[in-house]
Amino acid sequence: QFYGHTHDDSFEVFYTTEGSVKRATNIAFVAPSVTTYQNKNPSYRLYTYDVASKVISDVDTYHADLNDANLNGTPNWIRTYNTRQAYSMPDLLPVSWDALITKLETNSTLFDLYYRLHTSYGPDSTCTGGCVKDELCGLKSAASSLYMQCMQDSGVELDSPDIRKPKC
Repeated sequence: QFYGHTHDDSFEVFYTTEGSVKRATNIAFVAPSVTTYQNKNPSYRLYTYDVASKVISDVDTYHADLNDANLNGTPNWIRTYNTRQAYSMPDLLPVSWDALITKLETNSTLFDLYYRLHTSYGPDSTCTGGCVKDELCGLKSAASSLYMQCMQDSGVELDSPDIRKPKC
């Protein structure tokens, strides 16, 4: 599934529960925006689609530094990252995105990289405290009710100043 208009470079994993087993079943690719918004550089994404397997096999994201574009009068679009390389993913199937979320929950260096990419290397690319939980809950809670439950389970108040954007 492909989404845009959030101005975020992100993704969301959809799950199904069979008995007591929760399984990743789908992925929402949330593309960044070429229009600027709240400390984010303009960005766009190119998807590689494997016709034989009918899956997205790779994703490359590009951005332009807005400060540099304003100084020089034109944007300089550069390849920011390749998704599989940046996150060391074997493929872009839902189970691999789910595994990435698990790594982001425990690896602060990887989470910091995710957040810098999430904001397209915007001037305020830091996320701590409740902001981290906000992002992680958003990645694994495609429905607002699941997000709110995740935040509650994480002990973060929805009106916390660390929460950067409303989810519902």
